[in-house]
Amino acid sequence: AVSAPAASPPAAPPPAAPDLLGMDDPSPPQAAGVSGAADLLGALDVSSPAPAAPADDLLGLMGGGPPAPPPAQSAGGGSLLGAPAAQSPQYMALCLRNDGVLFEDATLQIGIKMEFNGHQGRMAVYFGNKCPAPLMSFGTQLSPCAALAIQASPVAATLNPRSQQQLLLNIECLDAFGEGPQLAVRFMGGSTPQPLVVPLPIIATKFVAPLRVEGADFFRRWKTLDGKEQQQIFKLTAMPLAEALVERVVGAGL
Repeated sequence: AVSAPAASPPAAPPPAAPDLLGMDDPSPPQAAGVSGAADLLGALDVSSPAPAAPADDLLGLMGGGPPAPPPAQSAGGGSLLGAPAAQSPQYMALCLRNDGVLFEDATLQIGIKMEFNGHQGRMAVYFGNKCPAPLMSFGTQLSPCAALAIQASPVAATLNPRSQQQLLLNIECLDAFGEGPQLAVRFMGGSTPQPLVVPLPIIATKFVAPLRVEGADFFRRWKTLDGKEQQQIFKLTAMPLAEALVERVVGAGL
């Protein structure tokens, strides 16, 4: 009798690409009507009226943790891309934390959730329509920042009433930088274009990781800086310090 050759075992599937930021979402897919990308901040429930207390928190960013500063109310309109954008209390808070509301007015709420690992980062920007009418011709644009390589996902041109969509940014820091990028948001509110520019809380310290060293290694590293430090002594003539003097001290890196 001739025996048939043993069947070879099936080939193993190729290994998945590593999730450098640890943001893979093991939860089941979102239901229809919600953005296909993972809603990192929790899906917006539009099937029932919002409770009275968090009614102004369309994106569900205020649950848990210390309360964020009150949202700044926009007077309408906005600046064009490239013009100086005010650093609101919400922006300053997001420089120290990784999720929260960046901007809110009577029409739109913008929320942020981000995560960083070394020189790479990932940011989800959530747009929530607070109006009973859709926002048409919706679009976004990032200002250039030479030290950052940013890949942005597309956004839908229509943002339905009481719903949200997200813009996903993959960020790589290539060099030291000062000001981060700004995000321009444009849409039609009724028949009037509504431009808005907000600074994104992407700052250099988001890419800084602590270095843990033993005492002996620390002093060895410290001694390599011998003779390279800069020292300047000056007397204070007034208290508090004049603004020009503060700028001089900060600018000199002291």
